[in-house]
Amino acid sequence: QNCYEHSLGIPWLMAGPGVPVGQTCDALVQNVDILPTICALCALPVPASVDAGRSVLPSLHGETQQHRACVYSVFMDLQASLRESRWKLIRSYVGQGVSTGGRGVDRLQLFDLEADPWEIDDRSRDPGQAERVHAMQQAMRQRQHELGDPLAQRELLPV
Repeated sequence: QNCYEHSLGIPWLMAGPGVPVGQTCDALVQNVDILPTICALCALPVPASVDAGRSVLPSLHGETQQHRACVYSVFMDLQASLRESRWKLIRSYVGQGVSTGGRGVDRLQLFDLEADPWEIDDRSRDPGQAERVHAMQQAMRQRQHELGDPLAQRELLPV
């Protein structure tokens, strides 16, 4: 019930024909990638109604092209995150929904997941990370607009 890795980093285990045995993959994937991956394994077309997911099979078979550059996650109207392979920006909001109205706090957090996998050391106020925070906040806003997320209407926080 938040945007930290212990809630978002869900293991995805697969086995069966076409799935390499004993291999791990650290590609950035989302739940919407499950159906396209299963369709690819079964040699079935992805339904036309599926517009956001993509098969992770190329990554499992050693394709070097990155599956996704980033993933966007949200928890109610209280938190959103943008995760890149190494860095994650979390934006917390004061809730405005019926169940969250008035709860929460406006703030940013930046974590270097390679150096700090437990998300303990918030780097958002580090002057050397100001450009990264700004760029990731802009990328998060763009993704929110693409998805029609109402959080896109909230003010950006100063860096």
